Order: sequence, then structure tokens, then C-alpha cells
Amino acid sequence: MKRDLDILSNQKFDVIVIGGGIYGACVAWDSALRGLSVALIEKEDFGHATSSNSLKIIHGGLRYLQDANLIRARAMAFEKSIWLRIAPHLVQPIEFLTPTYKGFKRSKMVFSLALTLNELIGYNQDHILRSRNQISPSRVISREECLQMVKGHDPGYITGGAIWYDAQIYNSERLLISIILSASQAGAKISNYVEAIDFIQNDLGVIGITAKDVFTNQTFDILADMVVNCAGGWAESLVCQLGKGIPAWNYFPSIALNVVSQKKVANIALGLEGSISSPNDDGKNKQHQMLFFVPWRDYTIIGTKHLFDSGQNHDKFLLESMINEFIKDINKVYPESDLNKSDLVHVHVGSLPSVISGVSRKKFKLLRESQIHDHQKEDGIAGLITLIGVKYTTARMTAQKAVDLVVRRLKRNSPACRTHEVPIVGGEIENMHGFLLSAKKESQNIVDSEVIEHLVHTYGSEYSQILAYLERETRLGERVVDTRPQIKAEIIHAVREEMAQKLSDVVRRRTEYGAVGLPESGSLQDYAEIMARELKWSLDRKKQEVDDVVASYPWIF
Repeated sequence: MKRDLDILSNQKFDVIVIGGGIYGACVAWDSALRGLSVALIEKEDFGHATSSNSLKIIHGGLRYLQDANLIRARAMAFEKSIWLRIAPHLVQPIEFLTPTYKGFKRSKMVFSLALTLNELIGYNQDHILRSRNQISPSRVISREECLQMVKGHDPGYITGGAIWYDAQIYNSERLLISIILSASQAGAKISNYVEAIDFIQNDLGVIGITAKDVFTNQTFDILADMVVNCAGGWAESLVCQLGKGIPAWNYFPSIALNVVSQKKVANIALGLEGSISSPNDDGKNKQHQMLFFVPWRDYTIIGTKHLFDSGQNHDKFLLESMINEFIKDINKVYPESDLNKSDLVHVHVGSLPSVISGVSRKKFKLLRESQIHDHQKEDGIAGLITLIGVKYTTARMTAQKAVDLVVRRLKRNSPACRTHEVPIVGGEIENMHGFLLSAKKESQNIVDSEVIEHLVHTYGSEYSQILAYLERETRLGERVVDTRPQIKAEIIHAVREEMAQKLSDVVRRRTEYGAVGLPESGSLQDYAEIMARELKWSLDRKKQEVDDVVASYPWIF
């Protein structure tokens, strides 16, 4: 995958995708698989913004069953099974426990019924999943057993517990990059660090965009019959450039906060209800919300706290205040966690679309489902679709609906969607356990077991591409840092084959070395030195790249 801006400006496309988050990536991949000519641009690196803020969970729809929304629950269960199938190295089953409580909606009876329905809805997929992963069926447990598993969490109205299986993303950044690579292999023309700065219009509607190369500030036009706006938090501001004012939907960004703790709070993922500071009243009152405590590697990801976005969420003092308040909430909901700020190694801060209300316009309600806006139908502007995404789980499904609309607007006889059956790059694995054992055996004289396990989980069936670098230069098999499994070849591969342009692209999104906080200064210098040799950076550029990585992490650490 090469960054070639001449290709973008020298041909007309069927569709341009603005935004390289998980939704834009899925739209580009689906479109390319259907034979459409596709261009995707991202103003920074792929997945740098909201898509990087994730609990790393693919939800199976159990919560929708509590609301008796069988259609939505079935769709979510289907999506969970798809992700497990098309990305087996990156998406794996995870066991969840949530207490049942007094009252109807979260009662033992409702959860028991929901689990039964969940089994029936996803029977075929879950049966295959169990046969491959030896996981147990969902079940309801007693109050005593539940309290043994979640010591310290007893608000007095627990009646039992429900245990079920969702899916966990081993590395959400690599999942997104792999979909970008899949779109590229299917024919999409892709570039990061290219910003959409305006729409090109004629009497009929939108016919393309004016783009800017972030590195050179040079502008150029990209023409297409359709534009799909997947710009996330910038989607609305882009639409405003059409000269039609603020869109009628007028979503408002709210802050989504997750923390990563070095404490392993539990061996099972927990969903615990509790009274936490309300996002609608500046923390003065309390509201009931579910917090998730998710084991991930040797860490625990805890979230999600939602807050009103005052537009100052990047202010270091405000961010620290938010985190301190969140720690209090966490300890109140689950005292056993006994969390301190010193336990935190990383913080994910992103934004999610909300609908605002009230005189003060500080009351908001999160969107529960992604939205697709057809501007030809809503505003009389042909050639433009805006997609507002909500969660990782539904990105593929929402992209399918958006591309269905693109095809209808283009009046094309294109093939049906195939992203539910085509493995992503690296996903050509029938049995993950057997594949990993085989890889370890075949590579035992090349790299150690921990490194090969990391490579297989990161690159899947493509892991041998990394080992191929070692055939030409054995030193590339060395770990960059003795205590971490990343090897030097991954940095070279990220630059040559995965469009890594900056040090942060490699540290935070290609090799995941920065996934649990700011790396040590010495290792950052080592990463920068390898990239500097590959990209012929000056000493000043190398220093700037290191400084930029440090600045990209929250100040409180």
C-alpha cells in the first residue's frame, strides 16, 4: 500500500470516502469488493481519533434483548459472529459477567430469558464457536456465586448474575489497519495525511472534493460520482461547507472516556451497575450507569464515562479533573478495584455523537445506532452521503447499508456485499489455536515463542511477511526493547507496506508498542532511529517526531 497522490488527482472515481476511521475503512473495503473505483483520504493517520478510543469489545446484542429489540439483537449477534470469522487472529471470545438486580429490566428472570433468546438467535454461529474454542454456554448464576466473583460490589439489590460470551478485539488499531489494507488490495486508492477542505459542486450536486496534502499544503481536486462523508467528529463541519447551514440532524459531540489500568481487576469481564456522576449536570448529581471492567492482556480497560463536551476537553487541567472524578466513580461502583491515578497507564479520550436538549443545551443522549444521511433526499444535494458511526461492532453492517445506497444512487448493477464472508488481510485462518502452534513450531529457530505469538496475533496469516525481512537482514529479528515482543522488521514493514509516515503511526497504530501508554524515552529514540534511516529524516525531523509522540499522550502521565 503506497501513498500516491497523483493517482487520486488523475482519475475520476465512483466514490470518494472521507475519513479513515473504522467506518470509512469498512465503506472503502465494501465498495472496492463490489467493483467500484474508490478513493479514501484521511487528514491524519488511519484511526487516529475516535476509532482509537475503544473498550475493544464486539458486543453480541444481549442488552438489546433486555429492551425486547429482537431485530437489533439478532443483527448484533450476526455481526459478532462475522468479526470472529473474518478476523480470527484479532477478534476472539471473551467471557462476561453482569449481576442481576431487583426490578424488572435487569432482573434474573429477564436475563435468563434474554440469554435463552441469545442462544437461539445465534445458535449456528455460537455452536461453531464453542466447538473451536471450547467455551461454555451462557448461564444464570446464584447471588452467592455472583458475589464471590465480584467481591465488594453489593449495592444491596443483587439477585444473581448472568454469564455470556461476547468478543474482544486483541488489537483494535491493527483491525482497522488490516481493513484499510484489505480495501487497498481490493483496488481502493488510499492516502493518509490528506485533508478534505471543500466540496466541488455543480447544478446537480456534489461531484468531488478539494483536498490538501498535509505535508506540502498543496491542494488538488478529486472527482467522483458519489462522496461518502465518514469524517466522524468533523462530519458536520464538512457538511456546513455546502452553504446550506447547519444540518437538521445537528448532532453534538460528547466526551467518551476509558482508562487503562495496570491492575488486573478480574479474570472475567464485568459489567457493573452503579451510581456515578451525571454527564448532564456538571457532576452535581448522580445517575445509574453500567461500567465495564475488561481484562486485556495484563491490563484492565475500564469505561465508558460520558461527559458533556464543553469544547475544552483537551485542556490538561480539565482532563485531569475528569479522570479524578472517573476514578471516584470506579471505586464507588467496584470498591475491590481500589484504583488510584498511579495505577493508570493510559487514557482513551474520544467523542461520540449525541442529541442535545434543555434550555442550557447541556443535557444529551447518546445515539444508540449509527445513522446514514442521504443528502439528495434530505437536502436536495445529490452525490453526498454522510455516515455517523456509533460503535465498532456495527461498522461493517452500517458500511454495507451505506454502500447499498451508493450503488442505488449510481444506478449500478454491482455485486452484493461480501464483507461478511471475505476474511480481512491476515484472516485466512481456519483454526487459530492450531495455526499458532504450527507457526511456533515452524519459526522456533528464527524468533522466540513470545515474538511469534505477537506476530501471529498482529498479522495473522501474513506473519511470514515480517519474517521474510530476516532472511535479508537477520538483525531485523531483534526486539526493539528487550521486555516487549515487537521486532525491528515491523517498523520497516510499517513504512514500506503500511503507509506509516510518522513515528506516532508506528508506535501507536502499526506495532501497538504505545498501546499501554507513553513508551520510555530510550525506546522511542530506537524506533525513531530506524524510521529515520528508512525515510532519510534529518536530525531535526527525528527530534520533532519524538516530541510529537510524547505530546500525543495525556499530560497527566
